[in-house]
Amino acid sequence: MGGAGNVAEVHAALIFALVKAGVSAHEAKSASPWFFPSDVLLQRMLTEAGFEVQKVELEYRPTKLETGAGGGLRGWIELMGAQFLEKIDKGRRAALVDEAVEILEPICRREEGGEWLGYVRCRAIGHKPLSA
Repeated sequence: MGGAGNVAEVHAALIFALVKAGVSAHEAKSASPWFFPSDVLLQRMLTEAGFEVQKVELEYRPTKLETGAGGGLRGWIELMGAQFLEKIDKGRRAALVDEAVEILEPICRREEGGEWLGYVRCRAIGHKPLSA
């Protein structure tokens, strides 16, 4: 699953674009559909749910976005950030996506080509003991 810091650049750009469009900061932050726990939080949650946790880890894994129709930053935001976009009228959504892409392009474009996002993977290994 995504871990703490996953796609942080997109998260920040979408919140900024919403605030600039007149949405309160609180409402813009609450529009996020994502839950990206830290390794510490996930371990605590699993332990509290009765799991014996052997390992929890975060891995930073930059990921190149697909190109072509429906791809790139624009496609990713329209698909994965759709819940953010619902905070404003349909007629203003394309402009908000344009702004987020403009913010993200210099951050996400790489010399070797393409647009990349900072994915953070969170993995856990554990088991739930059988009841006696």
